[in-house]
Amino acid sequence: MNYHKKQSSFPEILVIGKGRLASSLPVALATAGSRVTVCANEENNLRSAIENHCRDIYEKCQVSVLDHIYLYKSDDFPEVKTLTFIVGLMDKAEIQEILERLENGGNTDAIIAISTDHIPLTELQKGRLKPSNILIVNWTEPAHTTLFLEIIYNHATDPAIVRQLEHSARFDWGKDPYKVEAEIGVRGRMTAAMIREALYLIEHGYANIEDIDRACRNDAGTYLPFAGNFQYMDLMGTYAYGVVMEKLNKELSKASTAPDFFTAPFPSSDQDAERFQPFFYQYTSGDMEKWEKRMRNFSFEIRSLMEKYPFEYLRNSDESRDNP
Repeated sequence: MNYHKKQSSFPEILVIGKGRLASSLPVALATAGSRVTVCANEENNLRSAIENHCRDIYEKCQVSVLDHIYLYKSDDFPEVKTLTFIVGLMDKAEIQEILERLENGGNTDAIIAISTDHIPLTELQKGRLKPSNILIVNWTEPAHTTLFLEIIYNHATDPAIVRQLEHSARFDWGKDPYKVEAEIGVRGRMTAAMIREALYLIEHGYANIEDIDRACRNDAGTYLPFAGNFQYMDLMGTYAYGVVMEKLNKELSKASTAPDFFTAPFPSSDQDAERFQPFFYQYTSGDMEKWEKRMRNFSFEIRSLMEKYPFEYLRNSDESRDNP
């Protein structure tokens, strides 16, 4: 990976939220030269996570970005006139409250990009002063190393904003973005379908947790970073997949809710969620910290490998650099 500070299309960016993305997203934006202000309730944990990400980038790429990231302690949001990201929030009412506070604080001209896999875009735009400036932008963790970025827009969204974000994603933030005119994104649907089937297999005794993880990691985990689903079917022989699906699709789960064993231990509030412990595997003291470090290292390594084998259209992407 080649991190270097440059002149960003968005000189100032505000990030509001919690969780993992609230720490890695500011780092991704700061590497593009933006001054990033972060507003979050979990200041101590967030500061430590940001520092870890910045240390990784410095150790691996000799680039320092920590001085471009500012944690904002006030209960009031600072006014950022360009771009605001809202990440890590699951409750629609909480997001709507933030949108109202941004409007009341004079941020009506800002582009507001919300990360969500389950709240329709129309519901987020409803009642807002400038629905044309609101859209969904989904990242994946860690935001500063992964290629993923998904832009969801609808008929109310300003097309110029969609083009501007797509251009910044590709040429400022180092992403391989795609855009979808819809209410929710592609990633959420694909992930939910896979998880639904995995839970179904466990519930009905087809396989245990470890078996399913092995199946995903050792098969799809090998080819997906190289090709994606459709190109892999082309390489392996598309006809065979059609034959399998004709039989197998009739047996796949059609459940609309998660099984009881999966939902029973879930936290009932965001506050409880912050103390929620891992569910599927048992970890001893210090294990999670080791896995966190391994995941961060792996994210750099797999990004470098994927860049060695780009999709064909990525090789020609520079042709569109001057045509946002």
